[in-house]
Amino acid sequence: MQPFIDAVRKAVAEGHWHAALALALTLPDICGAAEDPGPGKSEARYRRWWSEWAQPAFTQNIGPNRVPHIFLGGGDAYALRCAYLHSGSDVIDGQKASERLKKFILTYGANVHLNQVNDALQMDVGQFALTIADAVERWLRIRETDAQISGSLKGLVELKDARNGISF
Repeated sequence: MQPFIDAVRKAVAEGHWHAALALALTLPDICGAAEDPGPGKSEARYRRWWSEWAQPAFTQNIGPNRVPHIFLGGGDAYALRCAYLHSGSDVIDGQKASERLKKFILTYGANVHLNQVNDALQMDVGQFALTIADAVERWLRIRETDAQISGSLKGLVELKDARNGISF
């Protein structure tokens, strides 16, 4: 799992925003599948993982009464994942998983993050991606001793440097 996390961090450091966003949106899928493998469960797994591991970072207390506000819940995160990875879009209005949002304004360089106006959420891609990488690292530290998860993670793609030869 660490190579995936490192790739997110490197993409952010080098300003490869689309790569950082795509991989960050994919990581909850990988974690969810490690916890609950099998076909036909992607959305439920994503939402469940998001709610426990990522959503707290996208929730802030707002106003004088410090009312908790979820800027990005599991349904909207999954809808963004589907829209972006399948269509290259930031509009989630037509996604069945969307809950409160209809559109994302994805930015970099302005250091403005989690700015919501009505049903549109502005996020800094770098901050978003690093937040997901942090959540995955927390999840990994806590769950890596689970036999189910460690077994699933052993099956992740391993990229091999062909310059050093390849063995089968």
